Amino acid sequence: MRKLHYLLFALIMGLSVSMTSCSDDDDDATPSDGTNTSIAELKALVTGDAAVLISEDKIFDGIVTSNNAESSNFYKSIYIQDETGAIKISCDKPADKGADAAYDSYEIGQKVQVKMKDLYVGKANGLFYVGIKSDDAKYIVGLIADADVATKVVKVDGGVAVEAATATIAALTDDMIGTLVKFEKVQVLREDSKKAIIDGIKLVDETKNTIKVYVYKYSPLKTVATPQGSGSIAGVLYKSDEGYSLSLRLESEINMTAATFDDGTTAPAAPTGTPGINAGTYTGSAATDLFISEYLEGGSNNKYLELFNGTGADIDLSAYSIKLESNENTAWGDAVALAGILPNGATFVIANSGAALTLNDGVTVDVTASKATYFNGNDRVGLFKGETLIDKIGVIADADSNGKTDNFAADVTLVRKATVTDPVTTWNTGEWTVNGKEDVANLGAHTMN
Repeated sequence: MRKLHYLLFALIMGLSVSMTSCSDDDDDATPSDGTNTSIAELKALVTGDAAVLISEDKIFDGIVTSNNAESSNFYKSIYIQDETGAIKISCDKPADKGADAAYDSYEIGQKVQVKMKDLYVGKANGLFYVGIKSDDAKYIVGLIADADVATKVVKVDGGVAVEAATATIAALTDDMIGTLVKFEKVQVLREDSKKAIIDGIKLVDETKNTIKVYVYKYSPLKTVATPQGSGSIAGVLYKSDEGYSLSLRLESEINMTAATFDDGTTAPAAPTGTPGINAGTYTGSAATDLFISEYLEGGSNNKYLELFNGTGADIDLSAYSIKLESNENTAWGDAVALAGILPNGATFVIANSGAALTLNDGVTVDVTASKATYFNGNDRVGLFKGETLIDKIGVIADADSNGKTDNFAADVTLVRKATVTDPVTTWNTGEWTVNGKEDVANLGAHTMN
């Protein structure tokens, strides 16, 4: 029988760790019958780049540390931790898109018994995955079918919630990937303090070490205000090509209200004038409504969207929103609300919070609606008035052999022709002038006649 001695886990990782009981059982509760291995022993089986098939009846106990049902930040996965480390279980969604996913039923602190026979274990970016054989070379393992999740990850009694182990950014190691960690005396990097939390803010400690914070675009955590003070924050550690990152789990695990310290950067410069509001001109008849006047799809985060008010009256932007249709999806995503009063004859420029192009003198941008610029060259952009689509950029082009749609507007700047006076819901390339990548010459000053 194997006992959950989490103090041993702390010694292995060089971290402090404690538990909170989720049942009447204490920390020495006897593991369920049949347990014969650990996460560390499974990891040791992976000696190369390929995933390893487990053909024997290897079974381990662990505690669930992710909470996709609450945070939606652990898509198609269950993170499990035992006294020796952590591992990710890769799960598929149900065939019925209206049904609840099995992996969403696992709660933080839930004790589980994982039956590894006929499953694969592999490693990518330091994280160990459990799943089925993958037919796609891009993924180390495939997703366990939704109907099979409960038979492979069996809920058992005696759960003891893992409390985040205190860590420092400078001392992170790959052995800690997938585990629940907590950083103290950190704050948002000052130059990121005006970004939305979903835009990939970085945390910095008192010795100038940084780590990126990850929030999935469909997670309700994306609405959490970016912390403006210093303090502690916890989450699941993972690693990407950019280095270590922290995947947030619960809003309650963000406690950053103390005074900030000097992180070596300067505060973002305050914009001149009203952010996003810029000049425009028109002659002749007024437009029937607000419309999209410019779209810039540049490299990295250099993405901008411009709206023009040529209606003859000021417009309250709170009645409007931007939505995106991504890749081959045919449903609009979440609405990005707009705000403020857009004067008649003026443009409203929305910029990605990470955009860094040099604009014409006097042009201001608004980044509070930054998510409206989360587009690539094959994503459609829709302008909505209330729940009604009134203007649109793009169309789903023919898909290639991999199901990916064509990049109809990648690496270009699209400017609405001066002859266009009305928004339209049908994509018409004849209404747009196509300029080069990252051409900002017209941004912030639209002309309509």
